[in-house]
Amino acid sequence: MIVDNDNNSNQGNIKFGEWGTQTKLEDTTFKGLNCWKLTAVAGWGAVLALQGDISDGTNIDNYDVDLSKYTNIKFKVASEGAFDRYALSIGSSVNGNAASQDVGFSIKDPSSWNEVDIDLDYYGVDLSNVSQIALFGAYSGGKPAGQKIYITDFMIHDTGIEGKNEKDSSDEKFVIKSSTNEEVDIIIDGDDSAHNGNITINDWSTNTVLQDTEYKGLNCWELKKGNGWGAVLALMGDMYGDVMTYDLDLTKYSSLNIKMAAKGAFTKYWIKFIGGAEFGKEFSLTEDWKDFSINLNEIPLNLLKLQQIVIYGEGGNAGDKLYITDLNISK
Repeated sequence: MIVDNDNNSNQGNIKFGEWGTQTKLEDTTFKGLNCWKLTAVAGWGAVLALQGDISDGTNIDNYDVDLSKYTNIKFKVASEGAFDRYALSIGSSVNGNAASQDVGFSIKDPSSWNEVDIDLDYYGVDLSNVSQIALFGAYSGGKPAGQKIYITDFMIHDTGIEGKNEKDSSDEKFVIKSSTNEEVDIIIDGDDSAHNGNITINDWSTNTVLQDTEYKGLNCWELKKGNGWGAVLALMGDMYGDVMTYDLDLTKYSSLNIKMAAKGAFTKYWIKFIGGAEFGKEFSLTEDWKDFSINLNEIPLNLLKLQQIVIYGEGGNAGDKLYITDLNISK
């Protein structure tokens, strides 16, 4: 890691951030080890953010290193004072699209050095395009009182243990819903508890009514808003203890395509991708059909970990309708 105090270069160097908490960072020695000391000053926590340079004056650059080539991130940590929780956050950015994810950890004995080793497999963000790694502790009651965090031996490493990816990607197009007689690839079998890679239809407890219908000449799904906060179609992996990842290898595909229309007073429309971390695209709709295509290569998530694709209209009134058809993932 190179810290050169030149935040406007594009050489992949690191700048220190504190997320507006005014955390004081200094070099010190604690319990016999050289380390960084983070001292709480204001805000909600003590934070060390290792951010990429800001070469364009606005956006944080991505690291030059590809973290997907590693398996773990580890460090030694100690603390003084009252903290509610500790976490390591990783942020990713692809062509201006950003996502981040916190993974919490515990400290058994805060007054001594504790080694923390986090499996990067916990993160659903795109580890090939990391823009920052941040370690933080949140205060008890949100009140800064000079709490301190000590950090040393901070590194990213490879255990040498490789996982296997045998997900399917044989078809040129994976069809979820079609307005024609095109063969549909998803399987909805009503057995949500079996780990067989099928898709679970969920409404996120909004009481959305889903049915097949025809709208303006096209066969489609109709989502009718119930008494919840919106009309939701969540295409989830089966729930085998937790929501499972898709068996489909989305990294082998280039775009998600969909045709949508809406009737009613919805205030916002979203397509969201969820898999540990979350990324969403907001759209505008009218009563006429409108085509959308999302470049999967610009989504800052690890698509091998995708658990849900969610399409919804937010707000509105009971009985408002969202129409969806020609939903597919193509190469």
